[in-house]
Amino acid sequence: MKYLTLAAMAFTLMTACTPLPPQPPRFNAYQGLTPGDAQPVQSSMRPPIVGSGKSVALVISNSSEKQFDYVERLIHAYTTGLYLWQQDVHQRGRPAYFSSQILKKFGERFGRVQVVDDFRAATRGFDYIGLIDIAIEKPLTTGTTFAYDIDVDILTPRLERIVRLSGRGRDNNRCPGVECAYATDMRALQQAMDQFYAAFDANVR
Repeated sequence: MKYLTLAAMAFTLMTACTPLPPQPPRFNAYQGLTPGDAQPVQSSMRPPIVGSGKSVALVISNSSEKQFDYVERLIHAYTTGLYLWQQDVHQRGRPAYFSSQILKKFGERFGRVQVVDDFRAATRGFDYIGLIDIAIEKPLTTGTTFAYDIDVDILTPRLERIVRLSGRGRDNNRCPGVECAYATDMRALQQAMDQFYAAFDANVR
């Protein structure tokens, strides 16, 4: 696993020497992780989950990995092509930035939070598993929509889903120019994160 979350950047361009990469589709979060890519059964345990003194392994879905690879390639296209670019976007736009935000949120409630590359390893030695699945939509040369979808399944070590925590953010450009595009991107991102934070606070104690 390379990253644990989302990315944001400015999208107004001047002229393009480097073509922008195609955006990958989102697919089943459990693909490649469970036998037959099966969704987990519902656990008899109900939220709120008590995180104090408990451990949780955080795993990113293969679908999210494709999304984050796309963001990195998009950043590369912006930095090597003749696109308008903001330095602060280079810092905040990387998946590691959002990874730290999600880790911090889990750290508020759980006694131990660890990012685990191997999904099977996550079923051993932890009280809970958090499977993180993220989708990102950004306009390329046309379009105005920026969107972020966050789904985090909290599972038992037996791979039974206790609860799904979700956040959705979507916004459209309201004016031309790089500053407006960046602001639109940030609004969509913040909306998704705020919804996820609210779902987390309502279901984890």
